[in-house]
Amino acid sequence: MAAMTAKVWISRQPSLRFVLGSEGPSGWDEVGEINSSRETDLWRQVQTYLGYRRESHRRRLDFYIDGDENHPWVLAARSASDLRFWLAIDVFGDGKRFLVARRQAKLATLVRRTPEAHPGLLTRPVFLGVRLTAGDDALFDDVSRTDADPSAGHRTRA
Repeated sequence: MAAMTAKVWISRQPSLRFVLGSEGPSGWDEVGEINSSRETDLWRQVQTYLGYRRESHRRRLDFYIDGDENHPWVLAARSASDLRFWLAIDVFGDGKRFLVARRQAKLATLVRRTPEAHPGLLTRPVFLGVRLTAGDDALFDDVSRTDADPSAGHRTRA
């Protein structure tokens, strides 16, 4: 499978309310991307939800978000210490299939080194370390919307 760049959406609400609207999840912010060629552990997990790999049971997953340097949340997250948030990954970037974290993610200082931006980029991302932990033996809920059923794509969790 070729490298992909998936979009990252976050919500700062205390409980999970994920409803797909025409412009993405209602009340969520698109804050950056995940580079699948660099974040291989995360992408292996994504592939299990896409049916490309056998299921694995990870209890914790650490990865970097390539944050949009102009987004207010990303700017605030650079100096935050214990920030928790809901995370959703738009796997193909088309707004039809999202992997929504079962538990709130948190910013973390990761063991591995922070990536470096490609020198040819005109705008450099802000790299944010993220830690996910599993809930009910899974990291994500797979939320999809088909053209036949635009009302699909709703998840709520306390």
